[in-house]
Amino acid sequence: MRHLVLLASLALATAACRDAAEPGDLAPAPADVHDRIDLRQERASLIAAGNEVSAAIAAKGVVRGFGAALTGNALLLSPRTATVEGRAAVSAFLAGDPIAPTALRWEVIAADVSNDASQGYTWSQGSYTIDLG
Repeated sequence: MRHLVLLASLALATAACRDAAEPGDLAPAPADVHDRIDLRQERASLIAAGNEVSAAIAAKGVVRGFGAALTGNALLLSPRTATVEGRAAVSAFLAGDPIAPTALRWEVIAADVSNDASQGYTWSQGSYTIDLG
């Protein structure tokens, strides 16, 4: 359970930064940009995005709802397999893994963002269901 919650949190953080520049392309933001960023608003936005992914999963199912939130270069970390790379591969893994969750829900309980709001993370609590037949 802890692994899945952590995985979901990491996926949400990745989804929140979907259009961010690659790490090698990051340049310091001008000081005036920092003055205009409301970090409370950015955190609230990240929390809302995380909860929206949970709602999408409830409406569309784990594979479609979770897969739609992932970036093209998403990484799925699982103790049962090597790292799964890419949105399509993660969706295929979730669709074909016999013990992948058939239901997944969470509520974001904390979030934070960097000073320039280009990166962030969420911490969530939730539950999942596995259909064992």
